[in-house]
Amino acid sequence: MKVVVDSNLLMRSFSFVEQLGRVPGVQIVIPRAVYVEIRERANLELLKKLKNQPQNCDLKQKQKTIALALKAWPKLREKVQKREWMVIRVKHAELIKHLRREAQKARLESISNTDLKVLAVAVILRDEGSKVKLLTLDRELTILARRMGIRVPRWHGARKYFWQEEILN
Repeated sequence: MKVVVDSNLLMRSFSFVEQLGRVPGVQIVIPRAVYVEIRERANLELLKKLKNQPQNCDLKQKQKTIALALKAWPKLREKVQKREWMVIRVKHAELIKHLRREAQKARLESISNTDLKVLAVAVILRDEGSKVKLLTLDRELTILARRMGIRVPRWHGARKYFWQEEILN
């Protein structure tokens, strides 16, 4: 089974994804867009600049995201370099356009290009005959993925062991 992971889950629950990757028969797939997004967010200089500015809610959220990316990036790079996890790039522009149209039909207006590329990787793997699950915390991506026939387990927060059973079944 191939498990496609979105950046929000990877940055917030890296150790959970790491444990899941150790399960026999499970291969972790990182879309290239996620790999690049985390690499670009892991910017220590930007974090230092943001800390010197007057604080507000939006700024604190950006700082938290950068801190999460800084924590996840070295471990992600190591997993990919050791070939424990696979990185896949989407080359099907037509598929992404089709997914964008489906998102518009479902009135999912805030879905990002990265989200569409994550879903495209899952659709491509499914069409190649693999059993695919998509792990994300993004509500709109979950809705669109389910419309496209991709299984997305429910997130149970602190009770991750329930979620792991749902993923493996």
